Amino acid sequence: MDGSYGPKTRQAVINVQRKAGLAQDGVYGPKTARAMLWSSGQSCRTYLSML
Repeated sequence: MDGSYGPKTRQAVINVQRKAGLAQDGVYGPKTARAMLWSSGQSCRTYLSML
């Protein structure tokens, strides 16, 4: 991880969006963040504490 949002990161985001049934736009928005956190086993409390 280098802090850069390049083509590999965009594709990874699209993959998560596809698996979660979200629009596959490559944008890391709130719905995508939630899908990533849930798929990684994070709790809702962890997510909310990050807002």
